[in-house]
Amino acid sequence: MYRYFLFILIYVSCFKLQAQEEVLSLEDAISIGLENNFSIIAAKNDNAINEVNEEYKYAALLPVLDITGRYNFQIENGEQTFVDQDPRIIDNAESNSLNGAATLTLNIFDGTRMFLNLRQADLELQQSNYETQFALQNAVSQIAMAYFNLVYQSYQRSILEDAVKLSETRYKIAKDKYEVGTSSKSDYLAARVDLNTDQSSLISQNELLQNAKVNLNMAIGRNPMSQVQASDSIKINSYFNIDKLVNQLEQSNKALLAMKYEGKLLELEKNKVNTEWSPNIDAYAGYSYQNLNSQAGFLIQNQSRGVNYGLSLNWTPFNKLDRSRRNELSQIQLDNNENNYNQLRNELQGSLYAAYIRFRNQIELVEIERNNTEVAKENAELALDRFKVGRSNSLALREAQLNAVQAAGRLLNALYEAKLAEIEILRISGSAISEG
Repeated sequence: MYRYFLFILIYVSCFKLQAQEEVLSLEDAISIGLENNFSIIAAKNDNAINEVNEEYKYAALLPVLDITGRYNFQIENGEQTFVDQDPRIIDNAESNSLNGAATLTLNIFDGTRMFLNLRQADLELQQSNYETQFALQNAVSQIAMAYFNLVYQSYQRSILEDAVKLSETRYKIAKDKYEVGTSSKSDYLAARVDLNTDQSSLISQNELLQNAKVNLNMAIGRNPMSQVQASDSIKINSYFNIDKLVNQLEQSNKALLAMKYEGKLLELEKNKVNTEWSPNIDAYAGYSYQNLNSQAGFLIQNQSRGVNYGLSLNWTPFNKLDRSRRNELSQIQLDNNENNYNQLRNELQGSLYAAYIRFRNQIELVEIERNNTEVAKENAELALDRFKVGRSNSLALREAQLNAVQAAGRLLNALYEAKLAEIEILRISGSAISEG
């Protein structure tokens, strides 16, 4: 009796929570996730860093202005000895000096390194864009999987709720028959045990359903305790040309595209090392001012000002073979990047084929289990009618009931697995996640 009361209490509590739930479509969930998902926010911020670098990339071609200044005071005791004069002793002699200079320096040649830096900013931004898109696709896929897990668990609960209703009907009939003496007590007790079993399964399913809600809330960056309900059903919208998807993988998968740009950046770094063989030439122009006042020495005051300009050259033709070392390291990094690219491409192709095979098989299972579900449901209804009029026993009814529940569960599971495979295919191929 206590167990039955506990089941009713939990069921009523879930019903009250459901009445307060926010109903979300997949589009709603993705929209919220794009604003709140922590990994998406981090990816967007990383991309914003490269956008700032891209915006200021031409600043590297501008000159550098350096301004220096110094105002110095000094007090000293001095003794000056001359050849044909008496020594001159000065105590607490004060002196001060004011110095200032402004220099404008413009690099006019660095072996094309400045232009390679401009190219680097473009490549880094493009790579960052692909990495951000890859992070977005992964996050959207996780949101979609969490969303359809909630749909799956909701439907699974509906199946178990129907099983409980059928068991309650069977229990009531078995009880009535036992009380009037037309059925044995064992049938009555068996019906009670089966009802308890179905109620227990429903309680466990409610836990899975709540966990699915928590997972979806976490995926879209909301409070895990928020109550949410999925409005979409599981629909298989996509049918794929696997050969076309595999052939287009290198142009559509954002992880591969990002790694391809990583290779371009490594090639650029190697070229930048080679620019160090060239001299570095700067043009400069400046203005300086100096004023000295002193109570001791040959000059009481000295003042100068003027403009200076010219060219400066800095060249290091030999630096202990460091350039050669870095050149070889750059080539090794390039080879590693190419190897990693080929490995990732191979893994993605394998994952794409595996997801497609799983998708195709689950589609076939959906058709089979849809027919099985219809037959099992009809059989369960006939078994119940036969049981009501005494033409069947409780064991036959229970078997028909279990067959109906299991068939419905297999159909739901096939739909769910097909949807997960579809999401995985779309993620790997770089396509948009469809609704339903």
